[in-house]
Amino acid sequence: ELKGHSDEVRALCFSPDGKYLISGGADKKAIVWSVDSKKVVKELTGHSDAVLAVDVTSDSKTVHTGSADGKLLTWDLEKGDQIGPAYQAKEPIQSLSASPDGKWVVAVTPKKITVVDRSDPKASRDIDLSEAGRPPAAQQQVLPGTPVDAEFSSDNKTVWFTTNSNQLWRWATSFSDMMPVVDLHGGIVVNCLAMSRDASTVIGGGKEGKIKVWTIKGPGVSPILSTKVSEIHALAISNDGTILVGGGAGDVVEVWQNFKKSP
Repeated sequence: ELKGHSDEVRALCFSPDGKYLISGGADKKAIVWSVDSKKVVKELTGHSDAVLAVDVTSDSKTVHTGSADGKLLTWDLEKGDQIGPAYQAKEPIQSLSASPDGKWVVAVTPKKITVVDRSDPKASRDIDLSEAGRPPAAQQQVLPGTPVDAEFSSDNKTVWFTTNSNQLWRWATSFSDMMPVVDLHGGIVVNCLAMSRDASTVIGGGKEGKIKVWTIKGPGVSPILSTKVSEIHALAISNDGTILVGGGAGDVVEVWQNFKKSP
C-alpha cells in the first residue's frame, strides 16, 4: 500500500519508463511516487478541486492532470513545475490519455470526449458520439450511456473508450472507424479502464471494490480480483504488464506485483 493522500484516490498512471507512479486525489493534488522505493518524490498542486485524471507522455517527461474544476494542466515530471497552456473544459475532466506522438490529449467529461491540441488548446476538437457524427459503418450501432474512460493505443492510431453502460468502443483517429469491441459485463459496473500496451487486455474497476480482466483477443474474461475498498475509481498497469495498481474509496493505493500471474 502507498499512503500519501488525505482523501480518496481518483486517478493513477505509470510513467512509460517504469520509474514513477502518479496518483491523483480528492485532496486536490497529484503525487509522484518512486516505483522502486515506493516513496513520494514530489506533489503537484494547482487544481482547485479533486484531481480525477492523470497521464504521462510516452517520453516520460510530462504529466497531464485533469480535475473536477474542469482544468487540464501540464507539468514537467522531473522539476514538478507547471508548463504550457492550460485547457479549460465546461465540466469535470474525469479521464485523460496522451497520444504517443505527444501532440494530443484525450479528455473525457461526463458528456463528451475532446481531443485537446497540446500546443494550442483552442484548436481542440470533440469526438462526435452521436449517430450522425459516426462513420457509416458504425451508424447502426447503439452507443448507450455516457463516456467514462479512454485510452490512446501505443501505435497512435486508436482511442479506446468505455461508457457507463459497460461497452468498450474503438475509435480510429483517422475518423474512419468507430465500432463496439466487447461488452464489459460479467459481475461489475465499470468505473475506470486500464489497457495493456499491446491492446490485448482491458482491465475494469468498479463498484464493490471489484476488478475484472477481459482478453480482447483470446479466451475472454478472467476471475474477478477483490480489493480492500468499497469502490474502484482508478487503475493503471505498468508498461511491461506485471504490476497493477488500484485506488478508490480510500486514501491508499493498492499494488499487485506479478500481475500476469494473478488472474
